[in-house]
Amino acid sequence: MKAPTISIEALQDPSTEVQEGETISTTEAASDGQPKEDSGSSFFDGMLFPMAACFLVFWFIVIRPEKRQRKAREEMLNRLSKGDEVVTSGGIHGKVSQVKDDVVTVQVADGVRLRFALAAVQTKVEPEAPSKEEDKKD
Repeated sequence: MKAPTISIEALQDPSTEVQEGETISTTEAASDGQPKEDSGSSFFDGMLFPMAACFLVFWFIVIRPEKRQRKAREEMLNRLSKGDEVVTSGGIHGKVSQVKDDVVTVQVADGVRLRFALAAVQTKVEPEAPSKEEDKKD
C-alpha cells in the first residue's frame, strides 16, 4: 500500500480530501479553474524576529563585553611605563625597566632582565593599599 503524498498547501486547506494513492501538487487548479497562488510567505518571514532577537542577545552578552575588555587592555598597554609591576602571559612577574616600540624589558630579579613582546604583558599589578591591620601594628 502506497501512502499519499500531500503538499503543504493541501495541509493548510482543510477542505481538501485525499484518497488512497492520490497525489496532490501545488500546481493543481483551484475549484474555479484558476491555478492556486502562493501566499508569498516563506520560512524566513516568521523567523526574522526571533533571529534578530538572538543576534541582539548575542551582541550584548558576548561581543560588547569583549570589545570593552580589548579596549581596556590596549589602554593598559599604552600606559605602561618604567617601574610598573606586570605579569606576562607566561606567568612571569617583574618590573618594567624599558618600553620601546613593541618590546618591553622586564626586570625579574637583580641583574636579570627579560625582553618580551608588548602583547605578552597580560596584566599590570596595581600596588596594594596597606590594610587596617598593618596600620595598627605600626
